[in-house]
Amino acid sequence: MAAVIELNSAQRLTGTDSASAAASRPISRPASLPPESKPALRVIHGGRSSQVLQLRRMYLRRRLFVVSLLVVLVLAAVQLVGLAWSGLTASAATGPVAEQFYEVRSGDSLWSIAGQVLPGGDRRDAVDQLVGANPTVADSAGTIQAGDILRVPQS
Repeated sequence: MAAVIELNSAQRLTGTDSASAAASRPISRPASLPPESKPALRVIHGGRSSQVLQLRRMYLRRRLFVVSLLVVLVLAAVQLVGLAWSGLTASAATGPVAEQFYEVRSGDSLWSIAGQVLPGGDRRDAVDQLVGANPTVADSAGTIQAGDILRVPQS
């Protein structure tokens, strides 16, 4: 709502001699008006200016952006907490993994055992893992005896 102040400091007197004489003379205040009357206040109804509406739209867009950014951040935090929680519960539920062992039979070699117990990789790496997991069984020459028990490393 807007207001306009109209200043009517002097009013035209009616019944003067002529229009030209009235225009050339200063206009005096009627005696009925107090000497210092307040200006009239007139209320103008209408909408807001286009600048105000544009600023309001920009304000609302900024608020919407901030709220959506906060929602995304909260969802990301919930997702991270959920992943961390599921990782903690999964590791606590499974506990330590049982070790696997292999009993050496007649005719076995580290190469053949590596192919059986650790398939799908480079056998040279698998042999190195077997020797690393069993330092006392495999001597420096890498020979094993029938009946030896080998620890199989987890892949």
